[in-house]
Amino acid sequence: QTLPTGDRRENLRRAIDCYEAAQRVYTERRFPVEWATTHRNLVIAYEALTLRQNAADCCEAAIRGYRAAGLHREADQLEPHLARLRRPPPPNHT
Repeated sequence: QTLPTGDRRENLRRAIDCYEAAQRVYTERRFPVEWATTHRNLVIAYEALTLRQNAADCCEAAIRGYRAAGLHREADQLEPHLARLRRPPPPNHT
């Protein structure tokens, strides 16, 4: 699949589609590390598109997946990020 050049938002949307497709293969139960890593990648893509709630939900899932796999350090590293995502966004000064 070719990505369009210069259209960052469209590239991010396509990346999200690919990560979501990967999750049909990398299930939480059978591949917890890959599942969690895919969620972590979704966090980055959703944040870039300023979809905070989606990013927070994926971050929470990544933490859960890393913990299920016994990767507590990776999960701990995401906790502050999740806290930032859960805070209300700063008001716009327009």
